[in-house]
Amino acid sequence: YSFCTLLVKIMIRLITTICASALVAATPAEDAARGLLKRVLPAGRDAEFTITIKEASVESVEVSNGDNGTVNLKGTSPAMVSMGLNHYLKYSAFCQLSWSGDNMNLSSPLPKVVGGSFTLGRQAKYGYYENVCTVSYTMAFWQWDRWEREIDWMALNGINTPLAFTGQEYVWQETFKSFGLNDTEIGTFFSGPAFFAWQRMGNIRGWGGPLPQYFIEDRKNLQLQILQRMRSLGITPVLPAFAGHIPEALTVHYPKMNVTRLPDWGRMPDQYGSVYVIVQTDPMFATVGKKFLQLQTEIYGTDHLYNADQYNEMTPPSSDPTFLKEASAAMYNTMTEVDSEAIWVMQGWLFLESFWNNKTVEAYLSGVPDSGMIILDLYSETRPQFQRFNSFFGKPFIWNMLHDFGGNMGLTGAMPVINTQPHLVNNDSSFTMVGVGLTPESTLQNYPIYEFMLENNWRTSPTGLTQWIIDYYHRRYGSLSPNTQKAWVEIQALVYNLTRPAGGRKSAIELRPTLQTTTETTESYSDNINLVSAVKTLLLDSSVYGHSETYYYDVADLTRQTLSDYSLSLSSNISKAYNAKDIQLLTSLCSQMMELISDFDTLQASNKFHLLGSWTSAARKLAQNEVDADLFEYNARNQLTLWGPTGQISDYASKQWAGLIRTYYHDRWNLFTTTLMSDLRSGTAFDQKAFDSAVLSVEEQWQHSKQTFTPTAVGDSVEIANKLLQKYFPSVQPLQ
Repeated sequence: YSFCTLLVKIMIRLITTICASALVAATPAEDAARGLLKRVLPAGRDAEFTITIKEASVESVEVSNGDNGTVNLKGTSPAMVSMGLNHYLKYSAFCQLSWSGDNMNLSSPLPKVVGGSFTLGRQAKYGYYENVCTVSYTMAFWQWDRWEREIDWMALNGINTPLAFTGQEYVWQETFKSFGLNDTEIGTFFSGPAFFAWQRMGNIRGWGGPLPQYFIEDRKNLQLQILQRMRSLGITPVLPAFAGHIPEALTVHYPKMNVTRLPDWGRMPDQYGSVYVIVQTDPMFATVGKKFLQLQTEIYGTDHLYNADQYNEMTPPSSDPTFLKEASAAMYNTMTEVDSEAIWVMQGWLFLESFWNNKTVEAYLSGVPDSGMIILDLYSETRPQFQRFNSFFGKPFIWNMLHDFGGNMGLTGAMPVINTQPHLVNNDSSFTMVGVGLTPESTLQNYPIYEFMLENNWRTSPTGLTQWIIDYYHRRYGSLSPNTQKAWVEIQALVYNLTRPAGGRKSAIELRPTLQTTTETTESYSDNINLVSAVKTLLLDSSVYGHSETYYYDVADLTRQTLSDYSLSLSSNISKAYNAKDIQLLTSLCSQMMELISDFDTLQASNKFHLLGSWTSAARKLAQNEVDADLFEYNARNQLTLWGPTGQISDYASKQWAGLIRTYYHDRWNLFTTTLMSDLRSGTAFDQKAFDSAVLSVEEQWQHSKQTFTPTAVGDSVEIANKLLQKYFPSVQPLQ
């Protein structure tokens, strides 16, 4: 009897233990959120947070102080829990994870939640991210480790609807094979990885290719990782759809197919441009489009959101309303015939072209039901199209900040606009806004403006800009001295306070030299003097921050901007000296420019985020042999410089990066300055066309140069900045 009693007690205890364990076992969603905490927090600190996830029709997260020094995160999805965590880290713990350095010095025990608790919701349903160009200008050579960090960053910042364009070449390859094309025929269609964005939009074909098969398959496997992680965190990816663009070989296999060729884009040679496109009324349009989506769904699954752009920076062949309606309807129907829940997520960038007016836009959009489309108003902070076209005639749209073109590094931003306009539009029932988003052509610059814009995912009204910038740098550095605060309040007013932004500032150094005064700047040279004063003020307390990664980045980046602006003045003075035929002054100024270029490179070499070597080494690591490594490096070099065989979009994606400055930019300016001085001495008029021809030879040689560039920073940014600011601006004093 005693044995039986003991056995029963043991069984009861065992069952109780199992049941209790089941009650506290984490759900898959909670496991996903926990995984993010483990990745972004210092080792072991995730154990100090409790996570509870319970789905609800309205997304929200509550963050509160827990027992024994813990912090409770209670949300409706892993994405919302992540957004709540980030708000706690920023506003209670004064920590930051960013594109340009991290401050994750999380104190122990955990700081208390300010106010005891807070609750966040969403201003609108969608928190969108990425321009179709971002995948090439920023993400072209990323592997899983970098993608993993970016996806965590998305979740932390409230992004729940990003593009997921990686790996689509594998699906296209399988699609076109099913119609009889071989690998060689398909291979001439695919561009290289640095130019995927424009090949996918039908702007170009084949440039930078061909792609090795293993690379296509590697990208497919990477996409599977990306999608699994996004979905596990409650992030809904936007996948591609068919827009009609096809390899030329398909017209040979199907000679009766009705095709046309898109207009030339970017002055690309015919071999790489004038892409073939199936006319939407031809049955093959639907056949190919459906096959692509079927295969993509088999391989990657679907979340029912699809991006495709028929006429990106291209003029449609007809303005007839019936044609335009049929064009959009054909594309939408290829989606819904495979996925009845399909929603077409379309970039509204095409509507900036003069072809589009109320009549043509309304006709084009009428081919799709309102419930079947979301329009990305891509450049809302500067050129909002929803206001021009009656809220897109009833179509839902997302208010986006574009901000950057080609990876321009100039400091600029429109905080007053993005602080007010999204809220005004969202609160006006006459507009059909359903989200906010970021659509930069390239990222990894001007991080304050992006973090500020991302807070519109949860913020429902404007905030005080001065206090926000103070709080921002407090969390960025972990503490904020009076001089640092004074410096950043001034900097915000100088560079991030624009009300009509038009892109950032380029330096004269990174542009092919001419005698024409460079005007690619949104600020005057006098503003640069004020910026120098602010940077010198920031440097007064450098000892407070030790070797803080974030502080060192900012010092280097701000000093970079002062030298960039100075180069514009110096370039202008060189032109004036030449026109005045003052050989002595010209010689001195040309020498100063070459010295500035050398100093500029030294400064940038101290910043690990601004190295050409990081870009080129990432490209080479994708290859399995030297031939392919050379091809991928050519992609990396060409995009930054000539952007095409002979400079079709030269310097559009220029970067102020160490290595690029001391070679490519140096060699162009060296040829320019020596030519100017020689011409002036001999009495020969400077011939810009002859110079352009000569410098193109220099530029083309650099594309295939075997010179290597280090991915490792060299030098102390603070020491170099102090030295260069004193050298170039000796009379400028810190702010008083």
